[in-house]
Amino acid sequence: MIRPTFYGLEIAKTGLYMSQLGMDVTAHNIANVDTPGYTRQRVVTQSIDPFNALYRLKPLNTYKVGGGVELKILDQIRDEFLDWQFRNEQSDYSKWATRAQGLRYIEPLYDEFSGGGPLRVAITELFDAFSELSRNPSDREPREAARQAALTMIEAFQQTYSNLLVQRDVQNQAIKGTADAINDITEQIAMLNKTINNYEYENPMHMANDLRDKRNLLLDQLSALIDIKYEPANGYVNITTADGISLVNGLHVNKIEARLDEDPITKDANSYYRLFLVDTNSALPSETELTIKNVKGGELAGHLQLRDNDGASNPGVPYFMDRLNVLANAIAKEINAIHSMGYTFPGSENGVALDKSHNGVAFFEFDITKGICDANGNINFKLSEDILESVWNIACSDEPIDLDDPITAKGGNNRIALLLEELINSTTLDTIGNIFSFMTTVTVEVAGAIKHAASIADSLGANLLNIDNNRTSISGVSLDEEMTNMIKYQHSYDASARMVTAMDEMLETLINRMGVVGR
Repeated sequence: MIRPTFYGLEIAKTGLYMSQLGMDVTAHNIANVDTPGYTRQRVVTQSIDPFNALYRLKPLNTYKVGGGVELKILDQIRDEFLDWQFRNEQSDYSKWATRAQGLRYIEPLYDEFSGGGPLRVAITELFDAFSELSRNPSDREPREAARQAALTMIEAFQQTYSNLLVQRDVQNQAIKGTADAINDITEQIAMLNKTINNYEYENPMHMANDLRDKRNLLLDQLSALIDIKYEPANGYVNITTADGISLVNGLHVNKIEARLDEDPITKDANSYYRLFLVDTNSALPSETELTIKNVKGGELAGHLQLRDNDGASNPGVPYFMDRLNVLANAIAKEINAIHSMGYTFPGSENGVALDKSHNGVAFFEFDITKGICDANGNINFKLSEDILESVWNIACSDEPIDLDDPITAKGGNNRIALLLEELINSTTLDTIGNIFSFMTTVTVEVAGAIKHAASIADSLGANLLNIDNNRTSISGVSLDEEMTNMIKYQHSYDASARMVTAMDEMLETLINRMGVVGR
């Protein structure tokens, strides 16, 4: 029995089709060589089984040669383990890089603590003024100089503290921006989940490779913003934070809401963003607040740490604000303790006699719980009303002064001024020891925090680059390899076309020439 006439043509046709498909895929790869997130694709083929292997009921005379070639899958060359490594590493790297960058903005503010910094100079000038006052306690000029030096020092404290508040607000705004970016990405991932699932459900043999590339790129971007875990499921990808809080569940997105609240440090209303991840995919909607306790990676973790962390371990802006408060409080408290023991000078202001010489006068006013100043410019660290009212209320003597008594004619002494002058060298100031040693320690803490964050970021960055290079070597497009594939598919197409030509010639013989002899 003669075999089916056109069977060979059908086999050759499948070869033509697969070669053409291979050329199309090669062209697609080359066209996307520089496309971010693109994963190279390849044609995976399999042989078509013979007719008698496919059907239970078949003609006995069916020829048992295979039917040619068919597409098994249009595959992506991608290593999921390297993807997982890259995203974990990127989450950690982004956190530490964000910390290092934020701390570098703080560093110049603490240059003021160094030898030539305005704050250090202002503190030195105040105690120099006390020294001059101890030599001329009854003159107005050194008293004026001491008051002005105190005002200059307060202004230097206020300027540094205000700049720290600005940097903290920068982090506060960055937290809101990062939360919005996370919401945008998770929305896009959920939309791609739906599109990919629909496409692959309708075409089980076909993968939505280009859509998957877009989703993988979004996962890369999301891992830079927040620490994530993810799991593929039926064409979807479900995403949670590393702490197990759901972000994307199939087609459902749990959004992060940024709500304005009272600032726990400055007490300003509606100035502090609190983040809540709201889950509405249940009968009882719930919400989880995102803080430095449950956000462990990504830019969001870095911004939260910089804005909120007041501890010495991985310190944020509040810690350095607190150090400034502690320094100001120690200076104010020690000066007030000594000054309140001294007695004022019975002078006059604008021709009006002042009260008689008395003690108990505070030099500064400062409540450490309120901070040096607030974001609205309200100053909490300032000179006392008595000192602002008159320089004669600066106490230099440790005994009462009575210039109007002709019998005693007490002009006072300079013992209090001397004690004030000596404070600059004291090593027993409240909570700080010595003023300049404390300032040096804080400067070292800032530098140490920057070095620590930058060192970790550099190390993680090197690992991240190495992982990304490995990932690119597998999934990236190699022009050399694609050129080789192009030649391979071209020759394969030519060979299949030649097979069709040969088959056609055979049919020509069969149809037009067979049986001519003997007519």
